Amino acid sequence: MEIKLPKSLKDVEDSDFEPLDPGVYDFRVSKIEQKTGKSSGKPYLNIELECLDDDYLGRRVFDICSLGESSLWRLKAFAESCGVDIEDEFDTDDFVGEECNATIDIESDDQYGDRNRVTKYN
Repeated sequence: MEIKLPKSLKDVEDSDFEPLDPGVYDFRVSKIEQKTGKSSGKPYLNIELECLDDDYLGRRVFDICSLGESSLWRLKAFAESCGVDIEDEFDTDDFVGEECNATIDIESDDQYGDRNRVTKYN
């Protein structure tokens, strides 16, 4: 099967997958989906954030937010940072395009190497 690419691979720059330096950054929510844990069977939100700071403009950071009762504090902090007012139900589309502020750290992972982790929504 022949595949036509949108541009030549010679014109594609290598991607820099180094994590963002630890710190506080502004983000825009670019994607958010509700998923179910494979082993736990419990619902969570898979959140994709796009960095708005000049040094890392457009870089993506991913976060997971459990929807379990004992973890709702994190959802509350995320919603407040985004300026989204929710009580007992919401639409994930309400978050897409909203801006938030988050503290980022680096987490080492044997399988994937160093990667960013959201430690707190501000």
